[in-house]
Amino acid sequence: MAFGIKRNWITVALSIWGGLMAGVAIHGALHPDSHTVYNIYAPSSRNWWAGRDLYAPIIKHWQEAGVPAATTDYFRYSPLFAIFLTPFAVLPDFLGNPMWKLFNCGGFLFGIWSAGRWLFPIRMSPTQMALLFLLVLPTAMTSIYNGQANLLMVGALLLGATAAASDRWNAAAVWLAAATLIKGYPLAFALLMGTLFPKRFLLRFTVALGLGLLLPFLAQWPCVVLAQYASWLDHIRDSTGLMRERLRSIANVFQILSSPLSSQTYAWTEMMAGGVVLGWSFLHVRRTAESRDSFTWLFSLFATWVILFGPATESCTYVIISPVIAWCLIDSFRRPASWGTRCLLIISLILMGPLSTDLFGSPVRIWAHRYGCQPFGGLLFLVHLVTKTVQSFPSKNQRKAGVGDFRFSMVE
Repeated sequence: MAFGIKRNWITVALSIWGGLMAGVAIHGALHPDSHTVYNIYAPSSRNWWAGRDLYAPIIKHWQEAGVPAATTDYFRYSPLFAIFLTPFAVLPDFLGNPMWKLFNCGGFLFGIWSAGRWLFPIRMSPTQMALLFLLVLPTAMTSIYNGQANLLMVGALLLGATAAASDRWNAAAVWLAAATLIKGYPLAFALLMGTLFPKRFLLRFTVALGLGLLLPFLAQWPCVVLAQYASWLDHIRDSTGLMRERLRSIANVFQILSSPLSSQTYAWTEMMAGGVVLGWSFLHVRRTAESRDSFTWLFSLFATWVILFGPATESCTYVIISPVIAWCLIDSFRRPASWGTRCLLIISLILMGPLSTDLFGSPVRIWAHRYGCQPFGGLLFLVHLVTKTVQSFPSKNQRKAGVGDFRFSMVE
């Protein structure tokens, strides 16, 4: 009977992911310009090879080419990422779109599998691995549907954290540099790792990132590359203002409470929260031996900072929390834990995932976004992390007994 249950969960996970990826690919082929960011990615890659500005609104270049524009959005990634997209951009959109979405999902799934095998504190059974793949779906669905590169970035982050947990620091540096060159905020995780493990990581990461920044000079005239980098930096400075209506960070909660934060106040809030994460991480690493548990905890703190205090957190950004909240839920049922802990995690997952999609209909999604369901879900997960930190400290009796080495546990 137990074998049958195990096989059922594996079959369910394979069926759901297989059907989902097939559906996404078919939709991308039939509707390459609908509900996708590929119509931003592909033109930007083509703009790179034509020497045009990557960071101007896409509509401008399409109008100049005499092509009806389907979007007015911006390309927000590094020049190297535009080059990376070339194999998809050279294809007709009805082929390039589905192939990109499948590749993007594949990178995410590989990162999740790697974390389940070598990052999370236990070696997961096949059933637990199947549940992990199912539980990451609620917060990943929007990115899967739209083809957001957040999936590939999270996959690279997980591979970097997994490599560090396995003491493979060269690989960790390369994967985290790759994640940073997709989107900028993984740099915060790299800086966290570099501060905590300066001898093993900082120089390696600096070299890997530097090489990644130099590679575009092999694919364009130097003057064009320098102009693209200048435009990218200008766009990064303006990006928060460009997408103000999409923000789903803690700033969204203050807006709902009719106490909006100014850009300067929010920037200070980001930095102070980052300082807390650094101190929290330093305390954890100092109190525990370096282990898979340590790197899981570091990734959890970083992901929580991104969704609540990140500079450009939007709905799709919440995919970054999917691996750790899925792991926490599995672990809460794997070992003794209160139902309060389990319910808090389930509610947090629902707020950050299903309610922000059209799973319950667009009126529910609109209502949920209006009242900040995602940042409130993130706050619940933060409460979980704080509670577990407090519970990990030795009791008075344990201190008297001289017990001093306590591992942080994600659950009771």
